[in-house]
Amino acid sequence: MKRIIIAIVSVITLVIGIACFASSQDITVKVDGKTIAFPDARPFIDSKSNRTMIPVRFVAENLGCKVDWNSELKVVYINKNGILIELKIGVLEAIADGKVISLDAKAVIKEDRTFVPLRFVSEALGANVEWNGATRTVYITTGKATPTIAPKVTPAATSIVNDEYKKIADMIRTVIELEMAKEWDKVYNYLSPDSLKKKGITSKEGFEKKYEKLSGSYNNLMKLNNLKECQTKCLVEKISDTKVRVIYGLYGYSKPDSYAMDYESRYLVKIDGKWYIDIEPINVKNTEPFLYEEGY
Repeated sequence: MKRIIIAIVSVITLVIGIACFASSQDITVKVDGKTIAFPDARPFIDSKSNRTMIPVRFVAENLGCKVDWNSELKVVYINKNGILIELKIGVLEAIADGKVISLDAKAVIKEDRTFVPLRFVSEALGANVEWNGATRTVYITTGKATPTIAPKVTPAATSIVNDEYKKIADMIRTVIELEMAKEWDKVYNYLSPDSLKKKGITSKEGFEKKYEKLSGSYNNLMKLNNLKECQTKCLVEKISDTKVRVIYGLYGYSKPDSYAMDYESRYLVKIDGKWYIDIEPINVKNTEPFLYEEGY
């Protein structure tokens, strides 16, 4: 019996070790083409938020920032060209030059290092960030990049037409409104059955706690910007006759030449003539933001 227990413990330890190794191995970070050396703590993918987490000190210093740490308050202070950025452990917000910035994952301490979500680098430090999942590489560039408009696909011989694109955009807006109204029974009916199964969701009961919502950042951004209402506009990219990718933006103002406060993306699949939303979010590249007037 003792040998069996030892064997079981050994297997569990091995599995956990392999999982941890797989989640963090070979993540490379490049700043303006230069690979950053991490002497101890390495970047990793957080299993809860599915976000890439990076040691903020090494990245910030490579971007020319000064970094200080207050152990009592558990706050990181980053000075960038005279602008003070405050980042508190365990909080989904940072403060940059007196303005609140929402994060998509909380800053954490791991191996005596402060880790922040990758988006923090672009949101707070003003750099352009891209993630290559195939090579597990983070590319950070400091040059100001002019957003390139994501192409609108003009279908040739296909069943998907512009009118259907508009219906898809209306569907995204409907689901966001239902989420914000917490009408979960109705939301469930719009979600892809296959993507729900992949998350282990087999019924409507409590499913809203198990997936990343389309409206995830809406309430926070509206509060931070003192907005009573906002607009959602979409771009639709055809993958096939039964699959599209939608990039949707949250706009505080309906000015034709304005960019959104936030962009998110999802796949939609068509089953028996009806479109369903995949619950897995897709990263939006820095080259994909679009103007208000360009969306559906």
